[in-house]
Amino acid sequence: METSKIKGFQPAVVVVEGKTDSAKLKKIYGETIKVLETSGMGINCEIINQIKTLGIDHQIIVFTDPDTPGKKIREIINQALEGEVYNAFIEKKDILKPGKIGIAEASDEAIIKAMGNLIIFDQHQSLTWKEYLDSGFFQPLIRKQICAYYHFDQLNNKTLFKWLNWMNLSAQEIQQILEESE
Repeated sequence: METSKIKGFQPAVVVVEGKTDSAKLKKIYGETIKVLETSGMGINCEIINQIKTLGIDHQIIVFTDPDTPGKKIREIINQALEGEVYNAFIEKKDILKPGKIGIAEASDEAIIKAMGNLIIFDQHQSLTWKEYLDSGFFQPLIRKQICAYYHFDQLNNKTLFKWLNWMNLSAQEIQQILEESE
């Protein structure tokens, strides 16, 4: 697999939380993969500016841990960048080491699958809160079904609504996904 380009786009930079995540990606994809570390919740304006600068010539892929800090870091980056941002998701069930929740502790197969199923986020609103409620997406079982389809760890309603919008999904498209995944 060509790791410097993702699906025919310009060279990519994978944004991860820490050194062990970088090491894991380099073990899988080789030393040539470009990785930027946020230092976990140490993410700051300097790191965001680095990501923005790299985004001029590189496709940005956000690949954070499936825990609360990882979700927060993902949101900070996606909100700070304009245009399309690619996101890779790993589920907690793919973590091999008990007591740890991170990319570095996931199976190689789960990481390869996540990097092969990138989801584009951008800042356009495609779904209103009223449509979200009227369609029943707020209901726990339906919300769980949507999260499972996209390999998101369980999200609260506010976050799921925001992420569905970042993915530019309409209520009709989400309904179709629900019907297909039954």
